[in-house]
Amino acid sequence: MPGSSGDALKIFQFDQCFNDASIADACNARGLTKAFRFPKKLMGKDDAEVLDELLIKQNTVVTTDINMVRDHVDHVPDNHPGIIAICNGHANPQTITSSIIKKILFEFKLKFPGWYSANLSNSVAEITPVGIDIFHVERGELIRDQYIAFDQPGWALQVDAILARNAARTKGLGASPDGY
Repeated sequence: MPGSSGDALKIFQFDQCFNDASIADACNARGLTKAFRFPKKLMGKDDAEVLDELLIKQNTVVTTDINMVRDHVDHVPDNHPGIIAICNGHANPQTITSSIIKKILFEFKLKFPGWYSANLSNSVAEITPVGIDIFHVERGELIRDQYIAFDQPGWALQVDAILARNAARTKGLGASPDGY
C-alpha cells in the first residue's frame, strides 16, 4: 500500500466548496490517495448538516471554507477523521480558484513529501501559500495548536509532530473505502 509507514490508502472527501473534478481526478491518478467528490444528495444543505454527514464517514474532509468549521464547531466531534481547508490566507482577499488551489497543493506536496501518509485524525489544518495553521476540537471549542510558516526550518517535522499528537487523542478511526 502507498505510504511510508505501510498505512492504508488515504481517502479524502471533498465538500461542496472544493468539489472540483479535475483536482479529484489528479489525486486519484497518482494512486497515493483516493478522492471522492461531494455527494449530490447533500447539495444545498447547510454546513452543519454537511459536517454531520461527512465526518461520520471517517474520510478527511477537504474544503476551501475554514469558516464552515469555525461557525459550526459544535458539529465537529473531538474525534474526527480530519479537516483540511485550503485558502489564500487572511491577508489575501483574492477569491480562491482551482488554479490557485492546485498551486498551493503542488507547493505543499513538494515541500512535505510524506503528506499522504500523515495522520490527519482530529486535526483541522488550514493550508495557505505561506504556511499551515493546525487546530483541534475539544468539547466544542476550536483550539489552535500552532501556525507554522513554510519558510521556517524544519517546518514539515513540526507539522508531522502536531498531527501525530492530535491523532493520538483517540484510536480506532478508520477510513471508509467506499467513500460517501
